[in-house]
Amino acid sequence: MTVRNKLLPLNFAIALSLGLAGAATAAEPAPLFSTPAAALARSADADITFKAVKAERAAVRVDLVRADTRQITDTQDRLLLNLAPGVSLTAHKLQAQTKADGIVIWQGMVGDPNAQLKRINQFTGAELVDNPEESAILVRQGDQISGTVRSGGKLYRIDPLKAGGHAISLIDESKMPEDHPAAYAALPYTPVKLDPKFDEAKAGEKAPSVVRVMVVYTQAAANAVGNTLTKANLAITESNQSFANSAVNVRFELAGQYTDSYVSAGFDTDLSRFAGTTDAYLNSYHTTRNTIKADVNVLIITDPAYCGLGYLNSSAANAFSVVGASCMTGYYSFAHEIGHNFGAHHDPSNGNNTIYPYGHGYWGPGNAWRTIMAYSCGSNCPRLNYWSNPNITYNGSPMGTAAKSNNARVLNERAATVAGFR
Repeated sequence: MTVRNKLLPLNFAIALSLGLAGAATAAEPAPLFSTPAAALARSADADITFKAVKAERAAVRVDLVRADTRQITDTQDRLLLNLAPGVSLTAHKLQAQTKADGIVIWQGMVGDPNAQLKRINQFTGAELVDNPEESAILVRQGDQISGTVRSGGKLYRIDPLKAGGHAISLIDESKMPEDHPAAYAALPYTPVKLDPKFDEAKAGEKAPSVVRVMVVYTQAAANAVGNTLTKANLAITESNQSFANSAVNVRFELAGQYTDSYVSAGFDTDLSRFAGTTDAYLNSYHTTRNTIKADVNVLIITDPAYCGLGYLNSSAANAFSVVGASCMTGYYSFAHEIGHNFGAHHDPSNGNNTIYPYGHGYWGPGNAWRTIMAYSCGSNCPRLNYWSNPNITYNGSPMGTAAKSNNARVLNERAATVAGFR
C-alpha cells in the first residue's frame, strides 16, 4: 500500500499543510464535475442506481454529472468540487493513499485553510480537529467515485451509476429514516465485568487495535450504492476518521465485501438470519468470516423506514449488524451499528446503558449537534463524526460527560476484545 500522508488529527495536518503551502504554488484545479453528454442523460433515467438515489426521501436534490476521476490521485493537493449550481468548493488534501487493490482514498478540508487555522487557535488543545462540517472524503476505483462532502451545514453524497456518470445528492438530514425499528429494545446483550484497572489516559499509548470488518450487500443494496467496493471503503474511512477525531485507539480494516441474492425481510429478521448458523439463510458467510478473519460483520440492505440494527456489546458469536444503504455513509450508521457491537449506546434520553453507565452518546449545547451514537435532537442537529468524549471539545464545548457520555472510553475498553474475535 502506498501511503502519502498518515491519518492524523486534522488540526495537525492543517498546520503541516500550511507550513508547506509557501514552498510551491499549484495551479487552480479544473472543476471535478461537468454536465453529462446527452446520451448519458437519456440513459440515466433507466439507471437502477440513479432511480434508487432519486427515490430517497432525504435526497432533496439529485444532479447527474460526469466526473474527471483522473484528478483523484494520492498526489492531488486540491480539488474543485462543483457540487450543484452555485456551489463550488475547494477541498485541500489532508491525507490520501492508494491501496494495493488500486483503490484511491482522498480526504480533504473544504474552504480556506487560513480561516480554519484561526478557528483552531481560538480553542484549547482539546479541540483535536478543525471542523468535521467542512470536509470531503472521496474513494475512487477506475472511473467511479463514492464520496461524502460536508460544507456550510449541508451534506452532499456522490454515487457512481451503472450506466456511467455520477449522482450528486443534497441530503436533508432531518428527513433521514429513524435509527432503529422497535425490535431494538428487545435484542439480547452480553453482560461483562468492568475492568477497574482500565486507565483511559493510557489507552492511546499502544498500537491501535485493528478490527476487521466483513460487508455483505443484498443485490438491491448493491444496485443502490453503485459500486460496492468504493462504498465499503468510504464507510471504513469515515469510521477511522471518527476514531482519530475522538481519541479512540481503533482502526477498521475491510476484510472483504460481497453481494448476495438474499432478499431482505426487514431489519430484525435479517439480523437474526445473518447471525444464525442453522437457518438456511446467509450461512455460508460464517465460513467466509473465518477464512478472511472478520471480527465484525455488516449486512447492507435497502429499507426506507430505518437506518440499522445491531447487537449490543457483542460476543464473537453475535458481532453482527444490519445497515440501510441510504444511511451507510455521511450519516455514519455504519459506525453507529458497529458501535453497538462494541457496547456503545444512544444518548441518555433515548436509552439506558446498563452495561457501561458512561457509555452513551451526547447532544451538544442547545441541541446544536450530536455524536455518532446519539438520536436526533431536532431538525437542525447534525450528527458529527465523533464519539462522545468529555476530553474532546467541539467549538470549545466538551463532547460528553465522564459519568454518562463517554463512548470513546467504551470503544477503547473493548477494542482488544473485539479485535480478537477472529
